[in-house]
This record gives sequence, structure tokens and C-alpha cells, in this order.
Amino acid sequence: MKRLFDIIVSIVLLTLTLPAMIIACILIFLQDFSNPFYIAKRIGKDEKEFNMIKLRSMIINADKSGVDSTSEDDKRLTFIGR
Repeated sequence: MKRLFDIIVSIVLLTLTLPAMIIACILIFLQDFSNPFYIAKRIGKDEKEFNMIKLRSMIINADKSGVDSTSEDDKRLTFIGR
């Protein structure tokens, strides 16, 4: 019963937030005409690796800079990402 509830609530919430996500993707894309998604490797259950997909808030290849923390005036943040 809980699984069914989770699926129904997820579908409803995704449907409600879809228009805002589409607008955010378009705005992110228009900044630099690049993919609006950031794919990060994460470790999940039983140490299994998976890809986590997020909306990009930094410039392309920001993760290659070697900086691990972000400040308010970080130059790697995009206009939309701020």
C-alpha cells in the first residue's frame, strides 16, 4: 500500500512541477547553449554506484577546477545558479 501511495504522490508532484522545470531548463540552456543537466556519480545502497541528475548551477567543467566549496561570489556560479 505504501509503495502505491509513493508512486501516485510522485506522479502528481512531478506533473505539477514539470512546467517550472521546463522553464528552468530553457533558462539554463540559454546562458551558454550547453546541456542544462549535471550528472554526478554517487554511491548508493550496497555501495553500488549510480548517476544523480541535477539541474546545472555552475559553468561547464566547474568540477574540474579542484575547488570543493562554494562561496556567494564564486565565479563558477552561473547567473541562474545564483
